[in-house]
Amino acid sequence: MVSNCCKKEEKKPQSLTVPPVIPPKDATMPIVPLTGNPFFTCIISKSHVQSPCQVSIPRSFYRYLPSECIPVTLTYRNKSWKMTYWGDRPLRRIDGGWRKFTADNKLKVGDGCVFELINTKNLQLKVQILPGELPSEFNPTIAGGQNSESPIFID
Repeated sequence: MVSNCCKKEEKKPQSLTVPPVIPPKDATMPIVPLTGNPFFTCIISKSHVQSPCQVSIPRSFYRYLPSECIPVTLTYRNKSWKMTYWGDRPLRRIDGGWRKFTADNKLKVGDGCVFELINTKNLQLKVQILPGELPSEFNPTIAGGQNSESPIFID
């Protein structure tokens, strides 16, 4: 009689689930690789879509931009928006047109933006928008967590 205690258990290969690619907000405009120019990123927060409705430039990006207040053009999906770049302030930022950009592109808290410097003479940044929502298969059904009045409790 052969004992089972000495037999090696054969492990069955597990199938891997590959997460789906999250399409950009407009599926006709794919997310394209950057050109090698300097860029910065931000995750949209309340201050981007509500008052003061502006984009703060990261300090590490200051060296690529002028230290003056000048017009800036943001391009996305072959459209352009004129704004103001405030480079002469302690906190450099883009506003004066940013509100229209957020509305036109339906930006929401949690979306991601990549700002790539395209032209420094006539300041121009190309924007790519990455949706912040998770695909439904990654979105667990949890009671609460949608706002501060219904927090998630962890035991």
